[in-house]
Formats: sequence, C-alpha cells, structure tokens
Amino acid sequence: MVQKVAPSLQHYIKGYYETPEMVCKARLKFLMSPPQMTYKPLYGVFEDLLKGQPYNELLAGILKADSRDWVVKNYKEVLERLNEEFAGRSVDYVHAVDPSYYNVGRDTLIPFKPPFIYGVEGQMHLPWLSLWRSAPLSGKRLSLFATLAQEKLSDSPDLEDVIFKIYDLSAPSKKDDRGLIITDLKDIPKLADKEKVTMLETLQEGYALAEQEIAKKPKAKTKQPEEHDPNQYGLWG
Repeated sequence: MVQKVAPSLQHYIKGYYETPEMVCKARLKFLMSPPQMTYKPLYGVFEDLLKGQPYNELLAGILKADSRDWVVKNYKEVLERLNEEFAGRSVDYVHAVDPSYYNVGRDTLIPFKPPFIYGVEGQMHLPWLSLWRSAPLSGKRLSLFATLAQEKLSDSPDLEDVIFKIYDLSAPSKKDDRGLIITDLKDIPKLADKEKVTMLETLQEGYALAEQEIAKKPKAKTKQPEEHDPNQYGLWG
C-alpha cells in the first residue's frame, strides 16, 4: 500500500532529527496540534504578481482571504517581500508544473510539486517558496532537500536546465517582520549517497514509530488539520 505522509518533500524533511525516537516525538506533537492556517492563497497571488497584476489589487484580495487578523498579517508580509523582489519584472510566460513523487522507501511517496515555472529571455526559472516564519530548513535538512530536489530535476528532461531558487520568507526573530533570503539550489552543499540514505531511513523509522503510537490512541482525540496546499504546511517551524 502506497503511503503519503507529508504534503511536500520539504515538510517531510522538516521532520528530520538525529534519531527515529526524536522524529517520532516531533511527528506526534505535530499531529496532535496541526497548523490552523494555509498559505494556499499566496501561490495564486504570486503567479498573478509575475503576470503583472498591480500590487494594490493583489493586496486588496489577500486582505479578504481570511477573517483572522494574524493570518492576514502573515499573508501581507509575504506579499510585500515578493512584490519588492518581483515587481516590474517582465516574464515571457508562467506555466504549471506537473507534480511528481519521491519514493523515500517502504512504499512511501512524498510529493514534489513546485508552484510553477516562469521564463525570462529563454531561461526557465523555478521559484520554491519557504513560508515558515521561523526555523526554515537549514544545515543537514537543507542539504537533504537540495540533494533530493536535484535528483528530481535530473530525472525531468524538461527541467534539467532550470534555475531553481529557494525564497526563504522567514523572520529573523519573533519581533521582526519577515525578510527574504534567496538561495540558488546549486549553491547548497549536497549529501553523499550514504548520508542521504541514513537520513531517509531515520525519517522512515521515526514516522513508522509515530504511526504505531497513533494506532494506540482513540481516533476521536486526534485533531484534524485544515486542508493545505501541496507546498507549504503551516505557519511555523
């Protein structure tokens, strides 16, 4: 039976810790208290921004996307940073990308679904948004994500020459507004195959332990998360 245990590759990797027991503990904590917002509206807004829709129109729409002030504040900060980076940029096209899956082992498939690609003067660009407000992927987690993402690109002839950049929209601290740090995938250190396999095995074992623990708990006690977009799963790290 094929399992899908995370909404995207970066979220699966976000759950990595040094031991399966630590992975299990973090997974259980997440499942018992899942995020209560989605960043799904921002992907359409980002696409419209690249297509040249005026910022004021996009802002007016995003302010109506949710009734909760703290959610709207997050949407607004992200839109402001993206507008600062992309406003006025002329693109030739914006195209959807067919989703694919990374088999991390034991019949577990994790979605790899970029939001879209855009073209400028014959060059394809793939923007990958990291929308955690705190604790974005870093260190070994970031290297694992970069390693697996590079493998997926290499397996896709149409995307082999794409410029893949991660747009990290986290905040330096709880008191600060979000910033924007842009990192090219090719500049992120990749993992040796042995370390990659070891990290994936640790994740697999940790998720399996969590599933065993969940099976012991009454289902009525488990809080169900809202529907989330395929690329971003919540507000925090």
